[in-house]
Amino acid sequence: LDIVRGRNHLRGQAMKFAAEPEATLMPKAPDTVVNVLRTTSRPLMDKTHLSILKGTTDPDTNTIYRLYYRRLVEEVDAESKPTGKKIYITDFGNYFEGYLTQVEENQLRLTFASTNFNDHIRGVAAQEFWQGTEDTTINWDRWALAQVVPSSEAVALQTDQRASLPFTVLLIIPLLAIVSWIINSRTTHLFAGVGSLVLMGVFTVQSDQWRNLVGGETNLNIVKYIGTGTWIIVIMALSQACCAIW
Repeated sequence: LDIVRGRNHLRGQAMKFAAEPEATLMPKAPDTVVNVLRTTSRPLMDKTHLSILKGTTDPDTNTIYRLYYRRLVEEVDAESKPTGKKIYITDFGNYFEGYLTQVEENQLRLTFASTNFNDHIRGVAAQEFWQGTEDTTINWDRWALAQVVPSSEAVALQTDQRASLPFTVLLIIPLLAIVSWIINSRTTHLFAGVGSLVLMGVFTVQSDQWRNLVGGETNLNIVKYIGTGTWIIVIMALSQACCAIW
């Protein structure tokens, strides 16, 4: 009736969010990601490109590379207090961008994609380094080579429908029932009932429906519901065993 009457059960901030015409639960993921490959020494400059040591890098064609400046900063603790130690970190706001090619056995060349250098030289520190007006009191010998690659598309996981026991083991249950009614003896009925109970006990204990209630670390797993069929088999097997004993 509430659906027919158009009633809304949302309250507070949830109601305001639902009323937005373009409510977005999650922003769009970036199209590209930056993979830092390795650190390198100070690059050599030319009019249209930079040169760095090859190292272990084999450049890919039609792939954008970036050369990031690594800045020396003072380390702080959890309370943002200086520890007296200095470390090098990658400054992602200052970099050169272009295509990477191998020109010599131990040398790589980073060539800008166009003559508009402002599009491929980002950050004040990178601009000053390119123009030769950098601060000489700062160490410019630490750089990092990175690769710009397309981000992997998120794919939904397949529904996990695996049982805690293989199908060949579960097939024993109907076979036990058939054999017990063919032979039709007290021992056979007792064996079939107890065997089915043991198999269902193992199946139930291994189910994540119970394990989720015991350990908090398993709550992220996909819950494998035991199902009504398991309870029917347990009741019938218990009845069969009790009748055989009685």
